Amino acid sequence: MLMNKKNASPKNRSLLLGFISFILLTISFSCEEDSNSLGSDLLPDGDKIEILYDTTFTFKCNVFKQDSIITSGGKIYNIGALDDPFFGKYKESLAAEIVYDQKVRNEGIHVDSLILYVQTDSIAYGNSSSTISFDVFELSSKIDSGGHYSNENIEDLYSQVNKINTATEIRGDSIIAFKLSNSFADKLKADTNYYNTVADFKTQFKGIAIVPTEITDKGNVFKINLSSNNTKMKLFYRDSASDTTKKTITYSLNKGLRFTEQNYDYQSYPANDYLTNPESENDNFLLIQGKSGLLSHITFTDLDSWLNENVEYSVIKAELITSVFKDDNFSPFAPPDRLGLHYKSDDVYPLIDDYRYAESRFGGHYNEDKLLYNFNITTHFSNIVNKKLENKRVIFTTVDRFTTPSRVILKANDEIKIKVTYTKH
Repeated sequence: MLMNKKNASPKNRSLLLGFISFILLTISFSCEEDSNSLGSDLLPDGDKIEILYDTTFTFKCNVFKQDSIITSGGKIYNIGALDDPFFGKYKESLAAEIVYDQKVRNEGIHVDSLILYVQTDSIAYGNSSSTISFDVFELSSKIDSGGHYSNENIEDLYSQVNKINTATEIRGDSIIAFKLSNSFADKLKADTNYYNTVADFKTQFKGIAIVPTEITDKGNVFKINLSSNNTKMKLFYRDSASDTTKKTITYSLNKGLRFTEQNYDYQSYPANDYLTNPESENDNFLLIQGKSGLLSHITFTDLDSWLNENVEYSVIKAELITSVFKDDNFSPFAPPDRLGLHYKSDDVYPLIDDYRYAESRFGGHYNEDKLLYNFNITTHFSNIVNKKLENKRVIFTTVDRFTTPSRVILKANDEIKIKVTYTKH
């Protein structure tokens, strides 16, 4: 254990704790100072406090597949596919009910075309120059009410023979347009009784699924906005074939049930080795994905000397530093902008207190120049060594994991650094 010691001649316990509190407050505004001397210049010469510094921590590192996440009822989703030479294949598909905004009032209308427009806010992840194809299917089974999760199989809701798109066009970076078949359009206007109520309509039309198919150059994933006015299915028609006045009937995708499926295939990819090796084995990398992909955790293995000592610790600062491994696929699959840290409490996994109560000081941002993530874990480490938390494990996640399927590889074991400045009393 590396320590930097100052001469000590304490007076009474309350004065000592008061000085410590003053030091902690000052340090929160003085993070650039050398931690070996933090606060020592604030104390009278006769009242120096022993300030200790430790960097000799070891960890057990493991990669695991996280549980499914709920995906129903949202407005912002992803659709697309990736083929990552390290992590494997990822595909996200959407199932959604369609609800009419206006009613068909005459079965004899002349249909010109039926087009599904989907607003894309951006390419969420992957290679922006790659191409991707989608199929649109009419659902043959209804979407059940209640919560839906990322591991549900959307293919169970449709048949391959019910493909309804005849062409797909990606218009710039804001719209995906799917030209739908005339036969499906004819069904929509076949009987005005379908439009008596929304329930009647849903009985006849269960919804649609948008499923990515072929990709090139490692693929990409779009962020789509179902609540946008630009996300509509539009039936273009005229009252008769000879009529020159064009009209539209619109259908929404955000007024009914909807969810996405997130499918991962790690087989035959390097990431799979980290899932199939024994849990007792110490992984040499930490693999972290957004969405419902891979997560990693580290467990302190050498805190007995701290926990067995009958003292109380005042942790002035605890900093966790992790290094990014730059693999061959770094360019299209850039590291996420920020990582979060969680811990297990009963059967839930909250963010550590440093993030929840002092997010701006927590850090976790990606340092592109140094290929590092730095985390302030002062409160969490204090809770562990002062026996307020029994769990000595922290779990790495991406902060935007519910909206972006990003990934990162972190160096593990000796490459993980923790710097702790503290006092004990």
